[in-house]
Amino acid sequence: MAQIICVTSHKGGVGKTVTSVNLAAALAMNGKKTLLVDCDPQGSASACTGIPKSISDPTLEHGVQGICTIEETMISGCHKFLKVIPMPRGILHEDDEFNLMQGQKICLGTFLGGAKDLFDYIIIDTAAPAGFLTLNAIIAANAVIIPLQCELLAFNTLHQTIKMLRKVKLTDNPGLGLAGILLTMYDKGENVSERIIKSARKHLKKSIFNTVIPRSVQIRELAAFCKPIVIRKITSVAAQRYFDLAWEVMQMRNSV
Repeated sequence: MAQIICVTSHKGGVGKTVTSVNLAAALAMNGKKTLLVDCDPQGSASACTGIPKSISDPTLEHGVQGICTIEETMISGCHKFLKVIPMPRGILHEDDEFNLMQGQKICLGTFLGGAKDLFDYIIIDTAAPAGFLTLNAIIAANAVIIPLQCELLAFNTLHQTIKMLRKVKLTDNPGLGLAGILLTMYDKGENVSERIIKSARKHLKKSIFNTVIPRSVQIRELAAFCKPIVIRKITSVAAQRYFDLAWEVMQMRNSV
């Protein structure tokens, strides 16, 4: 039975897509059958795994509308154990989410239910701010990962994400757990980064992953090369940190 992990945050630019793509690829490279679901209307996760922008095959849009089965929406990713359900970039926009999801708060969970026995992990990338698609993703998930950029603005908005998750847990998904908060874009020796690390470790304690993702040129180049850093630059420090994150995720499978 697949563990469904939603990567989400109220703040944009904190590393949600980078985390989703590289975690999914790292899990696949560890022999885990993994499905990456692109739930961001911008289609960034699809682009970063090499899915062509002009794709005309069935996408997530068709799946949640019941037009096709989940197997029909899956595309082979950049590793033999990785499959991707793409978002139709340029077709579905944020303004269309209301029409797609109105009154269907559990439709994504129902759709993904058909893949639970096919995979070890299902990783869902989401957009910020939270819309209908993101809400559906959180309701469908067993656990969430919250990327937290090592900057004050991101740290100060963390409570908004936690508040939303608590509300979803109370109203729609009582089984929802926090896989962990992932510190991203860390600049070693930089004053603000060090303060954020220290404060997060003090106040959030066991909710924080041991793994910290550094700021990296290779990470910023992800979209340009259309391939996860764990595959393109496997020996880089950033890639190794995502392998560390995958290891933590695999270890906590039964204790979220």
